[in-house]
Amino acid sequence: MKKNILYFLLGTMLLTGCSDDENSPASVIPEKTFSASSGLSLYYNGVEMPGKSVTFSQEGDEAKISTFSSFDLKQLTFLNTDGELPCPGIIPGSPTTVWNVKLSDKDGKWIFSGKDQNEYCTYSYSGTVTKGEMILNISDVLLKNNAISPTAWKPAPISKEEHEGYSSLPIYVDWEIDPLPGVDLDLSPILSSITTLPLIPVANNTAYTSLSEALEEVLKAVSFRQDGNILLTYISTSTGAAQIAQTQPNGLQFTTPEPGILKLYINPLSLCGFILENTSGSTPPEEVNLTGTGLFPTGVPTSGTESSLASMFSSQLAKDIAKNLLANILPNIATGIPISYSLTDNVLDIYIDTPVSLAILKTVIDTVMQDDEAIKSLLEELSENELLAPFVKDLPTFQAFINHLFLNTTKFKIGFAFIPYQ
Repeated sequence: MKKNILYFLLGTMLLTGCSDDENSPASVIPEKTFSASSGLSLYYNGVEMPGKSVTFSQEGDEAKISTFSSFDLKQLTFLNTDGELPCPGIIPGSPTTVWNVKLSDKDGKWIFSGKDQNEYCTYSYSGTVTKGEMILNISDVLLKNNAISPTAWKPAPISKEEHEGYSSLPIYVDWEIDPLPGVDLDLSPILSSITTLPLIPVANNTAYTSLSEALEEVLKAVSFRQDGNILLTYISTSTGAAQIAQTQPNGLQFTTPEPGILKLYINPLSLCGFILENTSGSTPPEEVNLTGTGLFPTGVPTSGTESSLASMFSSQLAKDIAKNLLANILPNIATGIPISYSLTDNVLDIYIDTPVSLAILKTVIDTVMQDDEAIKSLLEELSENELLAPFVKDLPTFQAFINHLFLNTTKFKIGFAFIPYQ
């Protein structure tokens, strides 16, 4: 009997203790920054958003919540660089977002909610937080202005003119310069034709395809959604067989701050994940090679045999170009990469306008100029063009020609052409 009473008392104490723990008041949380590795679960319109951080600073039943994003450049091991890169925030157009919220205690957790907006979006937010975990939901996100209509597009087809040249290409270049004395030089068709040269290895390096062919074959649709997400529908061979796939939301976002201007927000963590997913296949993670060719299916039609230009895309040269291009792109990652667009005759042109395009081209050319083999291949390829042959007969002549082009350029655009998706 005494034992039964003792067990009853112990059981009552345990139950009471559990009940008290479940309903005890939430304790004040010391200031803490939550990330994916320290208890943060963040969702944007119902889909997980990686690579962000949230600082929670509490004072009584009020708190200041600050959201931001950064990327450790050491993760790009193939570029041999380091440092913290400020990245886009959780709301398109705002690298950082701050809320001053009222807290409520529910089952030992602090909860909060509210509605807000920035220059480009309206949205709601809600969350729960304890010492070890924060769940943050961003919902009802809607762009105030999405000037790109219709919202779904596909690459423009490759169409040849009756005699020579192309009437339509998914990738194009528009380059205008003050004329050289006595020379009528139109570089746009020449540069656009470079996008049709067979440079990209496919079918286990047994054939080559062009940039335009690869884009038309691989990219099936681009959608500019009302929540600020850009979704790409593409052909993936990550599992071995070609299949339709779609990028995850919250990796690539946009706003249209003014007519003709689009700002692009790239989540580096999502981009790296996308590259790994589509290049590694069944390769063990420690053996993944980011310069692989898994992005292109083995069935892509090819333009014939290897061009001499293909040899200039050695892995080291590709790395050098990528590393140097980062210097032009990194300053705009957090605030959005400015890109121009135009909507005419049911065609959407998205292009990098003259100042940035020239900076990119100059970076590529300066990098190539440091590679003797690449220069040799480039001069060989360009010397076959009747118009350019006099300017590429030797390296000093070519360098003088390039310097003249940069100094006398009046317009230079690198672009992508899309037509409505049917």
